[in-house]
Amino acid sequence: MYKSKKDLPETLRKYLPEKLQDIYLEAYQRAWKDYEEDEGGDLDREGVAHRDGIFAVQKDYIQDENTGKWYHKDELPEEERKDADEFDKIRKEIEEL
Repeated sequence: MYKSKKDLPETLRKYLPEKLQDIYLEAYQRAWKDYEEDEGGDLDREGVAHRDGIFAVQKDYIQDENTGKWYHKDELPEEERKDADEFDKIRKEIEEL
């Protein structure tokens, strides 16, 4: 379990800006705790926590594929916002599985 941002893997620290690392870490820690309580074990716990951390970031932010820069979805042009809304729809379907 990651206890602080400095514990995150280097790939995540490079991939996510500071603010998004905070969002990821909070969701990761919450999922880690909830999975332990709900499932009672370590099976796939890391994967569940990572998935929830990434989904928490992608709920409000989207990465520009060309520049790699992250934007809050409210900052996107209208056409890109439609794409982000479609992504949200797919993400919600996955969460319900």
